[in-house]
Amino acid sequence: MARVVTRSNETREVRFKNAKGKDCCLLLDDTTQSDSEAILWNIEHIVSRQLNGAEIEPSVAQWIAGLPDKLHADFVKHQLTQDRKAEESQVAWTLGPWTEKYISERPVKEATKRQLRSAARTLCEFFGDDHPIHTITTSDAANFRVWMETDGNQQGKQTRGLAKNTVRNKISRAKQIFKYAVKEGVITSNPFRMETSKVSKRKPKNTIACQLLNIAPYLLIGALVAAKYFGLLPDLSDDY
Repeated sequence: MARVVTRSNETREVRFKNAKGKDCCLLLDDTTQSDSEAILWNIEHIVSRQLNGAEIEPSVAQWIAGLPDKLHADFVKHQLTQDRKAEESQVAWTLGPWTEKYISERPVKEATKRQLRSAARTLCEFFGDDHPIHTITTSDAANFRVWMETDGNQQGKQTRGLAKNTVRNKISRAKQIFKYAVKEGVITSNPFRMETSKVSKRKPKNTIACQLLNIAPYLLIGALVAAKYFGLLPDLSDDY
């Protein structure tokens, strides 16, 4: 649990876990208890947003921008923000190379990798391999979904939408890919965070037929009882 600790020399430190689960200790010189608690609150906010692939609040972003160089460098060291110089000189990742990097580094089963590759191909088909991922917005993500639902299945001259569960699965994989980009500091927020990705269970195509099959034994028993009651069945006891 994150907390502020006062040391014997009256200096304070903030202890916390960063988004990668690493134990961190931020030393604070000449800082009051209230200021230390404010720093702690902002750190918890940053880590929470990083874990969820979400953008930090504008007020917190402004607060980080105004940090003294030494404290800002400590934030960079503990992976709470990017280096100021690095932000200016950083080469933007494009979609093709980033998806390849993400998939190659995942220690997952081959079936999962196939799904990731399929989602990556669809993303690149829509946006392009050389599209900088930091420029993709929530509006772009919504347009990507609409495209999959209407024109995502292109076979020869025929164009039609993908199945609903296929769309949801690809959105789910896209969320994973971009969430990792947020965690690595490549982008500040996940453009797919607002998109629904829950895959629904397949239902039987003929629901009525399945229901009739389930109750068929009870219908048969009911018919036999009714037939016996109305004398439609012979009394077999007289034959013995």
